[in-house]
Amino acid sequence: EADVWTECESGDLVEGLVDGNRTFDVRAQDAAGNKDNTDSFAWERDTTEPEFEITSGPEEGDWTNLRRPTWEYTESDPNPIADDKNLLAATTTCQIDSGTTVSDCPSLWTAPSFLNDGPRKLTLTVQDAAGNTGTEIVNFTVATTSPAAFLEETPENPSGSDASFEFMSSSELGPEGKFQCRT
Repeated sequence: EADVWTECESGDLVEGLVDGNRTFDVRAQDAAGNKDNTDSFAWERDTTEPEFEITSGPEEGDWTNLRRPTWEYTESDPNPIADDKNLLAATTTCQIDSGTTVSDCPSLWTAPSFLNDGPRKLTLTVQDAAGNTGTEIVNFTVATTSPAAFLEETPENPSGSDASFEFMSSSELGPEGKFQCRT
């Protein structure tokens, strides 16, 4: 509380502070009750992790036919006092799977090498000036080989007015994959 002075000792831990701008004041008082001028320290307490938003490129669960996908993203610090001024852009890193971590990773980042078909994981991290780290993980699938459709069962030839076909694919089609048919 701003108007209440309590006894303290040098090195005491100040606990229970919420995020925001803070000021610590200290003064000395002798046995006769004489008080000196106050010394102060102002700082910002920030424990809020930065956040990412993917604005283009493969998102969580997406499939892509690009061997070197590109992502665009924004990063923000949701601490209302920080207003993004605490973000340290040079600490942003990008990594695909367990590959090399790319430091100072810019938004509009392209995978540094060709990715093989299969499940992949993009990990983005950023740190703010208070040392809080935000991480965004995007699991996606690279699929560059065209799937093949195979007929498993066909109607008798000649058939009646209705015909039924059973078919399958040579590979996983993914959540938005489909078959297309024509007669």
